[in-house]
Amino acid sequence: MSFVALRQDTRERVDITQYPSPKKEALKHYVLLCQECEGVLRVREGDVRLAHFAHLPGAHCGAAGESQEHRNGKMYLREHLTDIFPDYAEAAFDFEYRVSEGDRIIDLLVTLPDGRKVAHEVQLASITTKELRERTDDYTKAGISTVWWLGGSAHTKTNIQWGLQQFEVAYILLYKEKMPVEIKIWRKPPPRAIPPLREEQEYEEKIKIVKSIKAPPPLESHFSVWDRSDRVPTGITKDFDVALWIQWLSFAEYTEIVTAEDGQEAIEILMRKYHVMYVRHAAVRAVSGKDIERYQHVRLTSRRLGRSSD
Repeated sequence: MSFVALRQDTRERVDITQYPSPKKEALKHYVLLCQECEGVLRVREGDVRLAHFAHLPGAHCGAAGESQEHRNGKMYLREHLTDIFPDYAEAAFDFEYRVSEGDRIIDLLVTLPDGRKVAHEVQLASITTKELRERTDDYTKAGISTVWWLGGSAHTKTNIQWGLQQFEVAYILLYKEKMPVEIKIWRKPPPRAIPPLREEQEYEEKIKIVKSIKAPPPLESHFSVWDRSDRVPTGITKDFDVALWIQWLSFAEYTEIVTAEDGQEAIEILMRKYHVMYVRHAAVRAVSGKDIERYQHVRLTSRRLGRSSD
């Protein structure tokens, strides 16, 4: 079962999710093949299941065993990734993209306008950290970053620990009745944190991770837009503790100690580091101080650091 097949005549990729009524459209005139085994596929669709390609009876192929939960997970990510990663707004999405390294097929490949590629993998079946590492290494060799979405039997403390160690973040898909219903994101805290804005908890393995954090009550912003075009650099820097919220009343998606000349520059540095062009709330405090500056609706321009952010 898959969303993508190959046309036998042209070897062109055919994504069934791009066809509102697959059985009634041009697909019925093509001979469609599986990317893995080259076996003939047929179109399956119904009122409950998502439209997909299926092998003929008796086929022996790994792709033939894809579960409905896995297929639903891929579609769920396609619909919600731009909410989690705002810089994906102009990105291209490809289901079941094959890479030569390791002969792998990526569940959902995201290609950003600047050419960067990110593989999003839905992992529900039991898997070892060795297998996670091998697949991640294959994608790295192909120049592709990896985001693992753990659910089902793969949602284990061991795998979460591996994700935190490798990426400092672990992404979780929670299901109900074969459908993804919730996303959870665990992050390792920075060396320091803004006390009023952060909470921490500890797993049995003593891995510190950030749990769901409620943002403080909205305060009147010092200003929502700032102009740094006339700023004169002083060359004097210090460490700032920065927290960024993309979605209000949620956990702080990005927290880090940043070296900068002032709090505004620290916020801008952290946003540009993670290619985040907009946050609903930002808070910054000098590590050596107590006062917290809070800003709402911060949007960066495309201009270089040190010029301006609005």
